[in-house]
Amino acid sequence: MRSVWPAFALIAFGASCHRLEPSLPIPESQRPVLGLTGPAWKLVEMAGSPALEASEATLDFLDTGKSDSRVTGNASCNQFSGKAQISGSSLHFSPLISTRISCAAEVNDQESKYLKALQSAERFELKGNGLAIYSKGVEKPLRFVQRR
Repeated sequence: MRSVWPAFALIAFGASCHRLEPSLPIPESQRPVLGLTGPAWKLVEMAGSPALEASEATLDFLDTGKSDSRVTGNASCNQFSGKAQISGSSLHFSPLISTRISCAAEVNDQESKYLKALQSAERFELKGNGLAIYSKGVEKPLRFVQRR
C-alpha cells in the first residue's frame, strides 16, 4: 500500500507558499475618527461667550467607523439626534431632530444658536481633551470639553 504522506506534504508545502496580497487602504471617509467617540462632549463656549452653567449642552458621536455617524445630545433644554458626515477634519450634520419642551428664554436662546451652529458646521479640530467645531458664518467655534 502506498503512503499518502508525500502527497500530504506536497499539499501542505503548496499551501504555505501562498502569497498574501496587501490589504487595500481604507478610504478616509470610512476610517474611524479617534477621539470623537467616548464620553459625550460638553459645550463650554459658543461664539466666544461662555455656555450657560445652569443648562448643560452636550454632543455625543456614535458609530464613527461609518461614513454617516449617529449623533445625540442635549441642546440645552431639549434632546436632539441626527447624523454627521465626517471626512478628515470636515464635519457636516444632517437635519437634526429634537424634542420641543418649552424652557426659560435664556436657555431657549442658547439652544437655538447651538443647533443652528451645529447645522452649519464645516470642520472640527481635536486638541487634548477639547473639541472645536467651526461653523459657516460664525467667526469663533463651538468649544467643548469631554464630559466626565
